[in-house]
Amino acid sequence: MLLACCATPSRQLSTRAVDDPIVLPARMTSVSVTSSAWQYQSSADGPSYNVLPALRWGLTNRLEWDVTSFGYAFLDDAPSSPGGQAPLSLAAHAGSSGVAASSTDGLVLFPTASVDLIKHLDPRWLLSGGMAWDARWSRTPVIATDGVNARLEPTGSRWADLSAYISVLRQLNGNLALGASFSADEYTDCLSPLCEQLSRGVGASLRLVYRPLPWLSFALVPRAGLRARPSALRMPVAPADPVDMPPETASWFGCRAAVAFYY
Repeated sequence: MLLACCATPSRQLSTRAVDDPIVLPARMTSVSVTSSAWQYQSSADGPSYNVLPALRWGLTNRLEWDVTSFGYAFLDDAPSSPGGQAPLSLAAHAGSSGVAASSTDGLVLFPTASVDLIKHLDPRWLLSGGMAWDARWSRTPVIATDGVNARLEPTGSRWADLSAYISVLRQLNGNLALGASFSADEYTDCLSPLCEQLSRGVGASLRLVYRPLPWLSFALVPRAGLRARPSALRMPVAPADPVDMPPETASWFGCRAAVAFYY
């Protein structure tokens, strides 16, 4: 997570990314833009791109709001935490990543929930981990005959993605931090993680954070991963339909770049 600010000294973050609190302090606002590009080796399509703006507010020293969801810090061990240091940092986020409408699915919601745990090992090292649940819900579900596409991503109207990650970040100097992250996730064909498994994936990434000023941060995150599906897959409804089976595995690579301003 990128943090930078331009505010009064009492609310200003340092240029050291490892010192950031787990949620925004009270009365601090964040404006950021993240651009991503990635390519699946198993897909005939070209690279995929997206650009996502974000806006977040610190309502209190423990509660932040980012338009469609809320985050609450139960504990915070960051050196810059306004509430004083705790043994570790623990925060939960819940809400929605978006709302849409479709001519076939009707109203579409994207609920999300996550828990993050952070431990400052010393002034230069930060260890973190967590779990997240992201889903797609539609008012009028449409049954997909194959379950997944060539990227081994869900094609149905309702699905969920349960993921976990662990990462480490080291402050190299006063402005530059370098980190690495490992993650794993599983897609299911309904909102529950106990439903039929559609595919599983693992990924790894590096993260370079450069904060030249307390109110400005840049990040560059090269990433790569692999997805695999179960050997038994849902078959077409009509026997006469051609059987176009998705691949057994799908590897991908990409990069994410972000810039954030805090004030």
